[in-house]
Amino acid sequence: MAALTEPSRLDAGARLALAFAALAVLCIPAFAQERATDENSASYWFERGRELVDDGYYEEGVLAYENALDIDPENASIWISKGNALGLFLGRSKDAVEAYERALLISDNATKTNPNDALAWQAKGVALSYLGRQNEADQAYETAIEIYNQTLDKYPQDAEAWYLKAENLMNMQRREDAIAAYDKVIELNSTKAADAWTTKGIAFLDLKRYNESIEALDKAIGTLPADSIQGLELAWSLKAQVLLDMGRAEEAVEAYDKVNELAPQNLEAWLVKGTILRSFLGRYNESVEAYEGAVQANPENAEAWAYKAIGLQEAGRYDESLEAFDKALQLDPENALILVSKGSSLEKMDRHDEAMEAYEKALEAYENATVLSPENSRAWRGKGDVLLKLGRYNDSIAAYDKAIETAPPYATADLAFAWNRKGEALYKMGQLEKAAPAYDKAIEQYPEYGEAWHGKGLALQALDQRSEAEAAFARARELGYES
Repeated sequence: MAALTEPSRLDAGARLALAFAALAVLCIPAFAQERATDENSASYWFERGRELVDDGYYEEGVLAYENALDIDPENASIWISKGNALGLFLGRSKDAVEAYERALLISDNATKTNPNDALAWQAKGVALSYLGRQNEADQAYETAIEIYNQTLDKYPQDAEAWYLKAENLMNMQRREDAIAAYDKVIELNSTKAADAWTTKGIAFLDLKRYNESIEALDKAIGTLPADSIQGLELAWSLKAQVLLDMGRAEEAVEAYDKVNELAPQNLEAWLVKGTILRSFLGRYNESVEAYEGAVQANPENAEAWAYKAIGLQEAGRYDESLEAFDKALQLDPENALILVSKGSSLEKMDRHDEAMEAYEKALEAYENATVLSPENSRAWRGKGDVLLKLGRYNDSIAAYDKAIETAPPYATADLAFAWNRKGEALYKMGQLEKAAPAYDKAIEQYPEYGEAWHGKGLALQALDQRSEAEAAFARARELGYES
């Protein structure tokens, strides 16, 4: 994955981390085989929720999942999907845990009622994984696999059983075994062949076998029917991610062009494309055009306006940038992330008093957020970021410690961001012996985090550990980080 940079959703690394989270969620048991059109059915609202989340409308997606649960409150897959939207994309970890716990209760009861219900065992495994109970999750997945193996002993041509076995293997991170099972699905020429090619692409990506990943995704794109918009969106988005990991940013943008053509309403695709143009290729005016696509997809989305403002600022179009920031804050006046980004832009324009005013407003918003939701890890991290900008290093470290304490176990990017910023605060305070281990913690969570490697290098350099420092700097450069 591309190197991460700053811990705000309004920067390159977090934007791409967020996009990849959407592509790499665990395989959840299928809910409906065919698209539902009845608005009174749970399957209709479940599919609607998935579409909204895929397009970057997370709050709306949660509401759709809640509509589905009003109709079918005992469906574990819907509870898991709701948990993903809340935890992975909205940072509402406490609410996400409650959703996963409800899914666990439902699936656990189902396995007790029918111990041969493989889908229930899979749902139980997914819920346990998101709750950080991986050993128990793997036991559930293994039980599901054993049930599918029994089916395949009797019916070796059962493509559906091969596909579901592969899903559980993927969830256990047994990528090679999953690829072999997906190959059986493809060999049997089943209706799941295109999905198998797509998920093989993800498996190869996880294994860093990039050329094979591209080949699998191209097969998926060639196999999917033209009206399979959601499937084609996913395949092209994954291909863009692989290309970016290979350092082929230009081709990644071209892949996102395809996503934009397929689904111009996909807000997230426009934002990621703009971020690649801005942060990887330095094509700032083109990034503004992509962010404008996001604005057109949803003119009431404050984040789209904020990204456009950042693109304009980096293109040197400062007055337009401030107008876009003001539009974003008009839509969401208490959005601390946007206030911080506006403050950064004002600093670059040497308007320091106004920048400090924006930071103070952001700090107030974060303080309110942490009072209302003490378990909101991202609010604590954001508070730490503002305090760091204001030079209040001890207070920022205390906020980062709370962010680390409250982050759910699956939020590796959030943990990496918090440890990295804690390292920066310690470095600025001259506490070098503590700074280097903090950067190590960030790297432990996200080994390809270029900024953390660079920060570690600075701390080691200041400690006169020159060879170790140069190794850290070299790794940061390999990951594309530029100081």
